[in-house]
Amino acid sequence: MSGLPTAASAPDGVSPVLPLPDLGTQTPLPAGDGLTRGNVIALTTVAFVVAIGAELLSASHWSPDAHPSQLELVTDALIGLSFLLVGIVVWDSRPGMRVGLLMYATGLAFFIGNLSASSVPLLHHLGMALPGLWLVGLGVLVLAYPGDRLEHRVDRVLAVVALAWVVLTGVGLVTQLDPTRCVPAVCPANPFRIDVGVNLAPTFATAASLGGILWALVGVRLVQRWWNASPSTRRALTPLWAAAGVMAVATVGKAVLDVTVGDHPATLLFNVLPMLVPIALGAGVLRARIDQASVGDLVVRLGADPADEELADAVARAAGDPSLVLAIPDADGRLVDVRGQVVAPPDRHRRMTRIEADGVLLAVLVHDEGLEANPGLLRSVAAATRLALENRRLAATVQGQLAEVRASRSRIIEASDAERERIERNLHDGAQQRLVALALRLRVLAANANDPDEGHAVDAAADELDEALAELRDLARGIHPTAVVQGGLASAVEALAERTPIPVSVDVPEGRWPAGIEVAAYFVVAEAITNAVRHAGASHAEVSASVVDGRLRIAVTDDGVGGADRRAGTGLGGLADRLAALGGTLEVVSPVGGGTVVVGLLPVTAA
Repeated sequence: MSGLPTAASAPDGVSPVLPLPDLGTQTPLPAGDGLTRGNVIALTTVAFVVAIGAELLSASHWSPDAHPSQLELVTDALIGLSFLLVGIVVWDSRPGMRVGLLMYATGLAFFIGNLSASSVPLLHHLGMALPGLWLVGLGVLVLAYPGDRLEHRVDRVLAVVALAWVVLTGVGLVTQLDPTRCVPAVCPANPFRIDVGVNLAPTFATAASLGGILWALVGVRLVQRWWNASPSTRRALTPLWAAAGVMAVATVGKAVLDVTVGDHPATLLFNVLPMLVPIALGAGVLRARIDQASVGDLVVRLGADPADEELADAVARAAGDPSLVLAIPDADGRLVDVRGQVVAPPDRHRRMTRIEADGVLLAVLVHDEGLEANPGLLRSVAAATRLALENRRLAATVQGQLAEVRASRSRIIEASDAERERIERNLHDGAQQRLVALALRLRVLAANANDPDEGHAVDAAADELDEALAELRDLARGIHPTAVVQGGLASAVEALAERTPIPVSVDVPEGRWPAGIEVAAYFVVAEAITNAVRHAGASHAEVSASVVDGRLRIAVTDDGVGGADRRAGTGLGGLADRLAALGGTLEVVSPVGGGTVVVGLLPVTAA
């Protein structure tokens, strides 16, 4: 493929033509602003107030024999705070996703169980009913990661069943608690108790403990997702899934110790392990921010307008996905890569991200699903790519407009030269011929005059007519140098040098170039020599020409007073415009007292 399609080659409305829904899922790019400083302070304050308040409540347990140790209180507070604080960081870093909010809510739910230490009936029984609610939030986090929602129906069913299990078993337990049977102390009054004649509290407690089966199913789902995931996705999810696995081990280990040994120091270790889940997620967010720093390097590389394959390689490297394909819509509405190959429909591990500008599809990133773990990086890479493609589109548009302007200026100059040639021909064939004939008649009259004074007067009139005729010839040459068209640049410059009142050395090679180029070069010489004679007071001038790298270099040097400025008058300025219209340039070097050098460069093909 010779180049990425530009605005000129990609037809308007190509976006609706592409059958993108049939090619794969299009990754949403969540956007939005992070938390304000005030919100961060407020959420952090709430987190510490809730954690400290919950642990103080546990420390002042209504039962004298149920006071936890200080180490247990600190451990409990750290677990909840880890969810709350990391949730704030994630919430601020990924404002377009609900991961941070879900983590924060999970942290708040973690402290619900502490309410069971309250002597207030409502708070006590709320803590007794929903101590495992935070585990439901944790399960949703694990199953939804790296996204913020449960994509698979099995996961959604599992989450609903877990929530229902926790709520129903907890509420059932509360309705069966008899405060008079509390040991060793009397429990707070239970306004929610329903007397059914049989104590079902142990049944509901056993049912609640069987909720561990749901966690086993979560583990099965994790293994299944791991097995079916792409290598890139596995790398992205490894920290969180490893932490979730450690937590599963901790839960089982704690249950085993409770049944076999009872109170044991290792139980404290198992209680701390759940902190690994929010810490792992926080580490993933930090890594995502570091990855997004690579987009800065991408922008720098794209600013150098790299070749197509270099562009695709830079985008893939910045995204951290070597398999990423930059697909561009061609004129037929197909997606092709930078080598012009049609992009095949992505498999189940691939995702597609559209890059649009003003409703026009510029490109599609076909990438590994693992990039969904870092939507900020994907959004930044897509934005940088869009900027580069937009710059190419705009550059192509500007180049097209510039080419049209140059072509228009060239046509104007060609039309002007044609008109000059017509005027010169009319002067030569019309006015000059009549003036020549009139001068001859005057000479005849002067020669045949009977009165000598009358003959001298007529002869003087003929002389003035000859001078006018010479001026008219010079004017005609200035309008259009016929000598250039007829004899070439070298001979025309030689003739010009002979008519110049100061010595002019000429070094112009014989040969022919396009007529417009030769005429422009002649005008450069004529204007420079005229300025040297009329304004610079030069005593000598040199004209040289050569072809270098496909460009005709015509240079005129004089030994005058210098100080010429192409911006001060219309002569040199007009020449610069003429040369620019032909793709050339005009340079004037004229220091005061140091003479003047006028150099014109014109693109040519030697004849």
